[in-house]
Amino acid sequence: MGALRAFGGAPLAGDNMSRFAHLDEAGTSAAEPHAIVAGIISNPDQQWKALQQYLSDMADDLIPADLRKEIIFHAKDIWHGTGKFPKERFSRERRNLILQEIAKIPKKFAVPVIVGGIEKSKSQFEKRPRELSYAIAFGLAAVGVEYFLREYCEQSEIATLIAEDVPEMRRHAKEGYDRLQEPEHWNPETAPLLPLTRIVETPHFVEKKDSSILQVADTIAFVSCRIIRGKEDVRFIFDEFRENVIVWPRWSAVQARPND
Repeated sequence: MGALRAFGGAPLAGDNMSRFAHLDEAGTSAAEPHAIVAGIISNPDQQWKALQQYLSDMADDLIPADLRKEIIFHAKDIWHGTGKFPKERFSRERRNLILQEIAKIPKKFAVPVIVGGIEKSKSQFEKRPRELSYAIAFGLAAVGVEYFLREYCEQSEIATLIAEDVPEMRRHAKEGYDRLQEPEHWNPETAPLLPLTRIVETPHFVEKKDSSILQVADTIAFVSCRIIRGKEDVRFIFDEFRENVIVWPRWSAVQARPND
């Protein structure tokens, strides 16, 4: 436990320290071969305000003043130069810099990264294959959060899951989380971490514009999804947070971070 105790600090004796796990999804288009849910786990007492302030300061430095109020860091738009990050206003160099700065946050703040996912073609769901793939990806990310809490935290520590408040994500998250409560859906690889005992309540949902930390989860998910697809064009961004990855997909289980 000592090697990773830097992730958020140790609680005081007798404290029930709570953590936030901000999670977002990637690979939502039909052409994407993997359903990915990823994010970071932070300590709201020691890290949340500092994280929010850091992101606000970063936006002040990197976003033109006339766009600052309406900017949401959406990794797909930043990468492709679309939406609020048109190529006419943001060069490739500036967009790469924005994504790199976001990707540095896990290391800067010593927060763990969780990446869960499933290969859509191997999901074997006859009905609603796409929807159930994302439900299971969210469930695997939740199991990853449970794994982190059990392996690296004090027994009293708990976490709350936070995801983006959009109908599709809400549906995936709730269904995936509910399946974790039903033993008939467990598999031999995830069963040792179930039932969930360190995650409290049901997933909570907030709009991305109201949670800059969700925007960090968005970047983690987008970049991880491309790396999993073998897209080396984002390797320089992935390398910024790779050492903080605690859980990485094995498509049906929880696995340690990718090898060096």
